[in-house]
Amino acid sequence: MDGMTKIVYQGRLAAIVLADQAILTEELSEQHERTVKAMCLYALEIAAGLYPGPYTDDHALEYARRAERARTA
Repeated sequence: MDGMTKIVYQGRLAAIVLADQAILTEELSEQHERTVKAMCLYALEIAAGLYPGPYTDDHALEYARRAERARTA
């Protein structure tokens, strides 16, 4: 991954993805944390070449929503 990816959720910086790790920048409820972690995973998967880039928060949020639907199905 080149550089750093900022993960913005609900208008706030929620995490930073750098190299092969994600760092949450604030404490979140369980549901919101799960969403932000999924958004981080999306950024990491783009960096690994599994999805085309570039990263956008909108695409990451949709990825997180699909993951949540799959988890509860």
